[in-house]
Amino acid sequence: MESKDIPLNLLAKMIPTRSALYHIMVKNSHYFLPPEKSPIITEDYLLGVLNGEYFSMKLEERKELLFKQDLKATKSELINEISKFAKKPLGFTVKSSPDKNWLFDVLNTLDSNNRLIVGDPETTFTRKVPEQFLENLPVNLRGAKRKGQRQMFFKLRKEERMRQDLAKKKRIFKIKEERVSSLTETLEAAKKALKDCQQEIQDLEMEIECQNNKKVHQTQETPI
Repeated sequence: MESKDIPLNLLAKMIPTRSALYHIMVKNSHYFLPPEKSPIITEDYLLGVLNGEYFSMKLEERKELLFKQDLKATKSELINEISKFAKKPLGFTVKSSPDKNWLFDVLNTLDSNNRLIVGDPETTFTRKVPEQFLENLPVNLRGAKRKGQRQMFFKLRKEERMRQDLAKKKRIFKIKEERVSSLTETLEAAKKALKDCQQEIQDLEMEIECQNNKKVHQTQETPI
């Protein structure tokens, strides 16, 4: 993207405040930016995005992630995953970062099958539906707030619950197996150390016996 220097006095008249710059970038240039009150919305960040120095995406590229409030990923995890796909610096850090909703939408746009979104493949089950079926789906479904109607429409089958329990047991077994392996290695090391000590004791006993025999021999050879 080409850029040019504009005198500050002229720029100040055209864009008098940071808020004005933010709204121009969103409404005119259609940037998908974090909320205006986010701590990263500074003059440096906005100009970095505008000049192509920082990673950015447009509103038409955004793929909103529904029900992201149910996901448990941390900001640090989300930023690390986004960094893998961003070809430019993000322009922010974990200490000063956008809200999680924006980060989830960015990650969903870049990689909708990311583990932070779809979960663990061993314990996450799916249903096949047409791709366009979920487009423009209302988040607040009518009547869903009524008591007794909060049950999930799609439920896990008995076989899937068994698979989920089996996957959990496999993970527990693997942890125990690793612990047993570690204890076995410790035990083998202790056995080897004990064997080395026993060998040293035998060597010392043989050396003492040799010295005693030598003294006895010398005593017998000495004339009275």
